Amino acid sequence: MREPRAGTRLIYFHKTVDEAKPWNSSPGELAIEYGPAAWNPKSFARLEKATFPRWRMGMNHWTNLDAKFDFRIGGERFAKGYYYVLLERAKSGVWKLCLLDPGTVAKPELDAWHANRRGLPAYKSVPVKHEAVAEVAPKLAINFKLTNKANHRQAELEIRYGPHRLTVPVEAVF
Repeated sequence: MREPRAGTRLIYFHKTVDEAKPWNSSPGELAIEYGPAAWNPKSFARLEKATFPRWRMGMNHWTNLDAKFDFRIGGERFAKGYYYVLLERAKSGVWKLCLLDPGTVAKPELDAWHANRRGLPAYKSVPVKHEAVAEVAPKLAINFKLTNKANHRQAELEIRYGPHRLTVPVEAVF
């Protein structure tokens, strides 16, 4: 089956004087790949009212984050590696970005479709800023944006879906 996928990435290039590092021009990237789901107000309304309000952030396969170096999201440190990404709305109304270890998801044979079910393995989550915006995004759009020209390791992750805009600070750690 052919399905559309979209992606965003933060890739870094610079010279290092540390010859012990395996790289001399790039420590790597943070990359997110996702299915660009079309905005559907009815299904999003169901998500906001769900008992387990989690969303796989896209369509079909898991939204995933591939990190070639350690990083921080929302101030929380994560080790380099591969993660599945979810969005969750806590009972308090706070939206959170959740990162799951794919190995713990494979053990109970969970598909991305199961994101809103009970029994997900333990995962880390960080709060994200949510705001309603006038311009409706017709499809899910996820982007990294540099936020500090003086420190290129600081960025923001922006998630746009319908009239929703979610943001969280991201920092490369290398």
